[in-house]
Amino acid sequence: MSDLMQTLLTAFGTSVGAIASLGFLARLLVTHRLAKDLEDHKQALGRDLEQHKAELKKAADLELANAKADLDKRGEELKSRLRQDETRLQALEGKADLVFGRLHQRRLELVEDLFRKLVLAHSSATHCVSPFQGPEPSKERYENLASAEQEAREALYVGRLFLPDDLFQQGDDFLSVLREAARKFAIGLQHEKRGNLSKTAEEGPWVKPARMIREDAGQIFKVVMDGFRDLVANPNRVESIGSEASEGAGEASRQ
Repeated sequence: MSDLMQTLLTAFGTSVGAIASLGFLARLLVTHRLAKDLEDHKQALGRDLEQHKAELKKAADLELANAKADLDKRGEELKSRLRQDETRLQALEGKADLVFGRLHQRRLELVEDLFRKLVLAHSSATHCVSPFQGPEPSKERYENLASAEQEAREALYVGRLFLPDDLFQQGDDFLSVLREAARKFAIGLQHEKRGNLSKTAEEGPWVKPARMIREDAGQIFKVVMDGFRDLVANPNRVESIGSEASEGAGEASRQ
């Protein structure tokens, strides 16, 4: 009986040991399988990540290439428009140069005509108030002066479109001095005829008008001529040439 119990206990112990060994082996196998599955999953995730990164890079490269192509296209379009604008600008500059050239030519023609008429008016005024023409200037001399002064003034007002304002004013003041000198001379002659003035050369009716023409008008005429020369040499000149002569002329006319 004791042998049987011993045998049973031995067999049971052996079975328990075998079961424990089998459990350990099973646990070992499961752990190994889990570790392998985890590694496989990590590798799969790594491959998916690399594939996703590659796809993102490809999409980014494509988008960058498209953006660069669009920028290049727009850049070429902009260059084309700039070339067209430059061509149009050159054409406009050419037209502007042509128009400006014509305007300057018209100004030169006007300056030449106005200069001639101003000189003629000055000569007529000088001749009108000359003391060496007899006791009284003839009606023809006054008519010549009036005609010359009127023609010069008309030319001056036409030239106002092409002349700086100050230069126009100088010309107008010049003609006003000539007219005022002739007027004073005519009044002086009337006073002389009535015996109100001396008939000597020093106090005759021509003295003050002649001085106005020689000094006041001459001063303005010099400024006007300088202005004309400046216009011919510098077509773009628009600044003032000064007003001292004009102020002097206005003072002389008021006296």
